[in-house]
Amino acid sequence: MFILGGLTAFGPLSIDMYLPALPSISCSFVGYALSCGLAFAAMFAYISGSPFVLQDIYGISPQLFSVMFGMNAFGLVTVGQINGRLVGRVLPIRLLAIGFLTVAK
Repeated sequence: MFILGGLTAFGPLSIDMYLPALPSISCSFVGYALSCGLAFAAMFAYISGSPFVLQDIYGISPQLFSVMFGMNAFGLVTVGQINGRLVGRVLPIRLLAIGFLTVAK
């Protein structure tokens, strides 16, 4: 174990250990990684764009915006806790499908 860890510390020595595993990366992993990346991209787009849209276009006050932003943050934490409890009980593909359907509606 220590030898493997020591070899992975050196890029030129460890590249041969990872290359054979690349074709065996599952398509489902790529799908999960892509959906996670897109979810984070959407979250950061919301964080950066919501002040402009809500305050300048819809004309809400900064105080109301902070309340709305806090409610969204509380919702994200709550849904994350629910997801943490469901992950061991429900198949990941089913959770992903439910999440996509919820966001699409």
